[in-house]
Amino acid sequence: MDKGHRVYDRATDRQWRKRLDREAKSVIKEVIAAETNGVPFGAICEAVKQRHPSLCDDGVGDPGHPNFPYWRHVVASAVANLKTAGQVHKVAGGWALATGAGAASTGTAGTRKELPEMDRRRRRAGDDGVVRRLEDRIKEVDDFMQGTVSFPPERVCLLIAFCHLLELDRQAVELYQRLPRDEADPAWLSRIDRLVRVSRQRVAQQ
Repeated sequence: MDKGHRVYDRATDRQWRKRLDREAKSVIKEVIAAETNGVPFGAICEAVKQRHPSLCDDGVGDPGHPNFPYWRHVVASAVANLKTAGQVHKVAGGWALATGAGAASTGTAGTRKELPEMDRRRRRAGDDGVVRRLEDRIKEVDDFMQGTVSFPPERVCLLIAFCHLLELDRQAVELYQRLPRDEADPAWLSRIDRLVRVSRQRVAQQ
């Protein structure tokens, strides 16, 4: 971890995270409404950062990957929640508005012009591989819950931990309900049980 950086702390950073989540969802819908072929996740992150630089603090790292800015995880969580709500969906070029989903109407013309440059910056970014892995894990969660793929218990446990980390708590609880406990390693179950208890508490507080 770079000197001067710190990791996300739920106790002290929760309000910041909630505000970023709210603002990110608004930007996400506005940005993808301006591009019919889909917008890559990296370009979405750049748009959020351009609109709300004070909320996108690169100095706050993810607890599991301290040099990866946690705000990008918040944006990934916002995209996943919009997908669960049926407002966005994955296409070949990235993310697009779902049919009939509403979007913000201001500023989209300027955003459309910014997208090519944002996409170039995304490709140059050193953490692009991490962003792609985030997208891959979100797709795995979605595919598994739709029943289009199957995973061994250990992989399901990893996906539960991933959702818990991103505070995708409803998804974490649903994955847990589908986990074949009798086939899972007891050590994995012990850890996952603790994570899911926290996720359930957060769902109850929403």
